[in-house]
Amino acid sequence: MPFTYNWAPNSYYFNSNDFYTTNLQVNLTPSSYTGSGTIWENTQNSTEATLVNNPTYSSRGFTLNGTNQAITLNSVAGVTNFTTSNNYTIEFWCNINSVQQDTLAPDNCIVEKWNSTNEAAYPYIARYVRGTGNINFAVYNGSSNPITSVSATLNNWAQYVGVFNHTSDILSVYKNGQLANTGAMAITGTISNGSTLNIGRRANNAGGGNIYFTGSIGILRIYSEALNSSQILQNYNANKSIFGLS
Repeated sequence: MPFTYNWAPNSYYFNSNDFYTTNLQVNLTPSSYTGSGTIWENTQNSTEATLVNNPTYSSRGFTLNGTNQAITLNSVAGVTNFTTSNNYTIEFWCNINSVQQDTLAPDNCIVEKWNSTNEAAYPYIARYVRGTGNINFAVYNGSSNPITSVSATLNNWAQYVGVFNHTSDILSVYKNGQLANTGAMAITGTISNGSTLNIGRRANNAGGGNIYFTGSIGILRIYSEALNSSQILQNYNANKSIFGLS
């Protein structure tokens, strides 16, 4: 019988055999939070997430107010930090508020592996761009900045996945289990950094504000491999009912 884990604050069950688990490094789900405290448990290893300024918890995850709330994870090689020798996948489920509170920049940071005060590069970011209505996935080596975009769903939940395949030099983006876009990602040099991984903000933005995100985060998964379309669809089917999707 498959192992199923659940915590009392959450009525939803996550079957560990339902979603893809090979090379899964970060797995933050609504049920991996105990219901109190500042730690959101990563069920894969000891790289836990820390809640900043009390995001609001519900059975579908955490709501961020867009002014001072965020979630952070330490930079760990092969877990949250990668190089061009690695392939990796960033998956998150979010509900983007159509009204973003922080309008200092044209975008709002959903998943941000960058501290622009003292880091010249990043292995991945995902930002909601208000003017285009897109989510941009990108990598940066200090000069080259490949970006692949997908249209964002506002005021409702969706799954977004960025597959960073440095073997094939392709950045693929999926939405709700389906391939939405692909782009060239021929990039060399350093992309790794020591920055904290921030969910819902960009930390220490060179005096330019933290660029907070207004909305909810339900799941964050990071894999140290490039997932294929079947594996991404598997994850979507495993968790879609939790977020009212079909």
